[in-house]
Amino acid sequence: MWIALSQDYLIAPQSEQNWKWTSAKFYEEWDFPNCLGALDGKHVAIECTGFSGSEYYNHKGFFSIVLMAICDVQYCFTIVDIGNFGRDNDAQIFHSSEMGKAFISGNIIVPFQTEVEGFTLPYVLVSDEIFGLKTWLMKHYSGKILIKNKKFQFQTQ
Repeated sequence: MWIALSQDYLIAPQSEQNWKWTSAKFYEEWDFPNCLGALDGKHVAIECTGFSGSEYYNHKGFFSIVLMAICDVQYCFTIVDIGNFGRDNDAQIFHSSEMGKAFISGNIIVPFQTEVEGFTLPYVLVSDEIFGLKTWLMKHYSGKILIKNKKFQFQTQ
């Protein structure tokens, strides 16, 4: 596993002010207040040796390593973790990565919450449904547990 935080190529937010600037840009561009970034994993296809076993074989049916990243409003990486086995899912990779451990332990200094249009809202990363909800991690509402007629209403809105 490699962590890319080189000052020459990638500068992760170092203070609450850096995170607030990113959040302000998300609000300005996407009308989404208090968003610190978007979190997701990407399977990068690789050619495996004959002795690799199944560690790199992913659920999509090919050999890969995983690029886990947080991106800002301009689709630029702010924090990345590269090189995990393709067989692992994004949530496992994030929680075992240095960036995940830093967010979980509170070692990454992010703003706590702020007032937005009369509501007190936490600062969050956005992600897909594989990740569990945290006070600093939000995922979209998938509507998967809705009964059939409610699911239709949800999808047509």
